Amino acid sequence: MLRKRKIPLIPTLIETISWTVCLLLLVIMLTSLTGLIVLHMEFDRVAIGSSNSSLAIIAAALSTTLWWKCMKQCLSFHCDK
Repeated sequence: MLRKRKIPLIPTLIETISWTVCLLLLVIMLTSLTGLIVLHMEFDRVAIGSSNSSLAIIAAALSTTLWWKCMKQCLSFHCDK
């Protein structure tokens, strides 16, 4: 017979810290994506090539990558048990 694995209802300290970091990275990612849109659409025209726009692209890419890796780590906690 197959037995269902019980997933504990109370998260460990590491899981709690990881989910908190993921939440903070989500807020940072959404802020950087908002800044990316605002900087590229300033004065109702597309501003491509300025240093602010380039830095906004880099910040959005880095924050999205970090958030994605953190989410993969947080979701793998239940797979390892």
